[in-house]
Amino acid sequence: MNYFRVKWHHADEPIEIYSELDPQGWETRKVELFSNGQATFASANQRSGDSGLAEVPWPSLTEIERQAEFQVTPINQVEFEQVWKMAVTYGIAVYVTVERELVTQLGNLAWQRGLSVEKLVNGWLYERLEQEKVLA
Repeated sequence: MNYFRVKWHHADEPIEIYSELDPQGWETRKVELFSNGQATFASANQRSGDSGLAEVPWPSLTEIERQAEFQVTPINQVEFEQVWKMAVTYGIAVYVTVERELVTQLGNLAWQRGLSVEKLVNGWLYERLEQEKVLA
C-alpha cells in the first residue's frame, strides 16, 4: 500500500485529504479534513458524510503536482492509521505537527506512567473532548 496527504488549496472543502492506495493506484481508504475540524471517511464497506472513494485510479504524482492547488506528500502507514482512527472514531481531525523533541517528551512521559504513547495521547484526547462536551 502507498499513503499520501494532499493539501488542497481552493475555496471549497475539504482542505486536506489522506489516501491509502493499492499498488495499481486505486484508493482503498480515504479521510477528508475540513477547516472546521470535522473529518469524513470512506472505504469499500463504510463511509461518512459525502466521502467516497475515487472512481478511477490516481494519476501519477507528477501529474497531480502540475496542478497548483494540490500539494502531495507521501506519508507512512502509521500516520495514515492515526488520522483514519480519529476520523472513524470521533469524526474529527487533529492537526498535530510533531517534532522530535515532542516525540521524545511524549515517550518519556508514557514510560514514566507505564503507558504506551498511544494510550497516553488517547487518554488526554478523550479527557479534552469530554471537557469540551464533544462526546455525548
